[in-house]
Order: sequence, then C-alpha cells, then structure tokens
Amino acid sequence: MILMEYLYYFTNQPLYAVGDNVVSRDGNSSFSSGSGQHHVYYSYNEELDGEYGYINVNHIQGERNYGDQLSVTVTSEDFVFNLDENNSSITHLSANKNLEQYDDLGRIEYRENIWLDFGTPYFSNSYQTTAYEYVSTSRLLSTSVHERIDTWHNGDILTTMIYTYDYTGKDVDEIWFGELDYTTRWGLETRRSNYEWQEGEQVTYKYTKETRNNQGNSNSSSDVRVQTDDQGIITNAESITDISSYGNNGSYAYSNSSKNSSDYDGDGIVNNVNEYTSMSKNDRYSTTYLTKNDYDGDGYADTINMTRSSDSSMGRMTTEYRYDTTQFSRPILEIIRSLDTDMDGIADLIDEKAVFRTLTARHTAMGGHVATLDDVLA
Repeated sequence: MILMEYLYYFTNQPLYAVGDNVVSRDGNSSFSSGSGQHHVYYSYNEELDGEYGYINVNHIQGERNYGDQLSVTVTSEDFVFNLDENNSSITHLSANKNLEQYDDLGRIEYRENIWLDFGTPYFSNSYQTTAYEYVSTSRLLSTSVHERIDTWHNGDILTTMIYTYDYTGKDVDEIWFGELDYTTRWGLETRRSNYEWQEGEQVTYKYTKETRNNQGNSNSSSDVRVQTDDQGIITNAESITDISSYGNNGSYAYSNSSKNSSDYDGDGIVNNVNEYTSMSKNDRYSTTYLTKNDYDGDGYADTINMTRSSDSSMGRMTTEYRYDTTQFSRPILEIIRSLDTDMDGIADLIDEKAVFRTLTARHTAMGGHVATLDDVLA
C-alpha cells in the first residue's frame, strides 16, 4: 500500500504517486518573485530519457540572507521522482520538507524537517524538530528530536533520537547551522524493531557525547557512543578522537584514534575489540591497527592481529603480528615484516617467522568496554 496519507505534512502535493505514468512537460522551468517573507520560488526539472530518468520539483516560501535581522519563516518542499527505464512509470518517490523560523535578530529559533521515502516493498518516514534557546549572546542551548520509521515487508523499525546541544564559547554569528556548530552535543537514540523472526519487540539505546574545539590553526573533536540493551547491559561502545593543526609555513599535522568494543550476547564479557591510531606530519605517516576476539567467552583473546606501519627515508615499514589459539594444539605467534620502498602500495617481504608461544594475560585480557555511560552522560 502506498502510504500517501503521510503527505498531509506538506503544503504542496506531489505530481505523481508510485506506479503512475509520467507525462512530459517538455523541459525545465522555474519562477521566482518577492523577498523576505514574501519570497516565492518554484522549479521543475525532468530527465525522462536514459537508464536513470527522474523528475525534481522544488517549492520555496520565504527567504533569509546571511546577516539579515528580521523575523521570517522559510519553508522548502522538494519532491524527487525516479522512473522505470522501460515504461516511464514512477518507481520511487522521496519528499522532503524543511521549515526554519528566525527571530527579529535573524537568529534561528526553530527548525523542522520531514522526509518521506516511498518505494516497493518499503516505506520510510523521518520527522525531526529542533528548538533553540538563547541563554545569552554567547551561549545557546538547543534540543532536537528526530523520529524515523522504516517499514519493510517482514517488519519495521522505529528510531527516535533526542539531541541536546551546547554552544558555550561561541558568538551567535558563529552559529549558522545549529546541528554542526555546537561545542558539545549529547544524544540518546532509542531503536525499537519488530521482525517476523524476532520473539517480540527488541529495544536498544545508544548514548552519545560529541565535542568540538576549533581555535586558530588547530581543530579537535571527540565522539563517544555507548549502546545498551533494554536491561542496561552495554553491547557496543566506540570512542573517536581527531586532532589537526596547520602551521603558518604550510606544515600540517593530524592524529586520529578510533576504538570500539562489542559484547554480542549481552553477558557482560567483551567479545571483540578494535583499535586504530594514525599520525601524520606533512608527508610522513604512521598507523597501528589492533583487533582482538574472544570466541569462548572466558575474557581472554583467542586471536589477536596487530599491524604497525611507519614511514621513513627508506620507505614504509610494516610489521604484522598474528596470534592464534584456535588452529593448533598450542598457541602460535606469527611475525611478518615488509618494506615498501617506492610507496606504491606493493611491499617486499623482508622476513616471516612463526613460533609456538603463549602470550600472558597482559596481552590477551579483553578488559572492559572502551567507554561507559559515565563518558556520555551530561
């Protein structure tokens, strides 16, 4: 069933529904008039020939230019129709509405976004609102609620995301796109799924904390995510840090650290850990990648893989360590070294050796998750 009733959110209605046949309007057209709250814009674009035929229709009411200090509401509605290459009928329709309200100082105070996706055999509905509160001229708080429904032939998923933003330390004129210009953002995502193969509804929660710090020639960011089941057991955790800086002489430095951990069965024991770090300074790079897996749930890794690479005047040296307790009666450790002298991605093997060796708990202990709820809650 085509769920066209969801389009009551929109002021304008689509030209076609999924399954309708298209009638060409012989090309593209557009219209624009007025300014400020009285601005009106319309455009129609069609491409009916070829494998990827489409029609795009856009409506805009209201206009806000950067620096304007006036109360205005800007609404944009966009419809995209995808065509069957054989008979010019509509196979897919997406509809997007974006509404923004600005106060008499030209500051955004409310944003609403609706996205609908019609096709066969699925339907998606996304609804997001963001309200902004100006605590002072240099501090802004906002809360965003995002709800999304994905319906398929064998089940559906309801995802609700609530974000709280803090813009401490930024002037109002530095906050142009509220969802991007924050200093700190806290989030809670609730995901409810119902599928034929599930025994009842499954619920997961994901907590996030994201920070941004941009000062002069340096930028840094930190993203932490923690996912729990409906019993509060952490099932996945992730931590990402990025730092970059630019020198006045054109020099550049960048570092990244990414870690994640998973507890597949929710028994409180971490089953998988991945860690990746990279550093670069001008044209020199170094990376380290580590992955550990605990298959039997005893809290110690059954396999470990670690790869280290670094650049030098000789080329890129790479050392790989492979530890495995599952293939033989005794644990085995392999060490492989290679050198890529011309940096073309094809390395020459230097040496390779394998020995029976049992690593200590200092190396094999899985430990806890890379992040906990204390790291993401305000």
